[in-house]
Amino acid sequence: MGSKIAKKRPKGGGERKKRRVWVRDLSNLIGGAVVGGLIVFIASAYVAGKESKAASRIFAEDVTNAVPALKALGERYLEATDGKSKDAKDLLEGVDISKPVHPLEVLRNSLDSVGSLNKACVVRLLDLYRNLDEADLYRRLILEVRVRPDQTMALMQRGFLRALYEGSQMTGPLLLDLNAKKPK
Repeated sequence: MGSKIAKKRPKGGGERKKRRVWVRDLSNLIGGAVVGGLIVFIASAYVAGKESKAASRIFAEDVTNAVPALKALGERYLEATDGKSKDAKDLLEGVDISKPVHPLEVLRNSLDSVGSLNKACVVRLLDLYRNLDEADLYRRLILEVRVRPDQTMALMQRGFLRALYEGSQMTGPLLLDLNAKKPK
């Protein structure tokens, strides 16, 4: 019992229009480019997220390590500004100022990863490290004044000029980086 199945014909009664091959190929290329672009975008976002998390962990650990010393010395500052401390000499009594309150090596070693953090976090982080660097400058100045009390003004002037000299040495490379043309 063999029955033949009739082939369906388009409703128009005429022959079906065939798509041109180049239109099909072009649509495949455009579709592939769009899908490829999405894959690259998703992959780069994933990698950036991993870099940001790694940088966040590094700096969070460093800031956490700095908190105890900063809080203790911050409380001394508040006592001095509230007038609870009678004598200026006792502000640093018992504090070892022969070394920095908190080293800046983590920032120096991980400076490249700062850019992967969100902008508000970068500003706060760099402000914190700037404050730590400023505190280290004062620490070194206090040590020098203790060793050579008669040369306080000369020490401050040399420190001022040294900071400006170091800043001037940074401007050339920084301007090259800032004015560098981005690849297209």
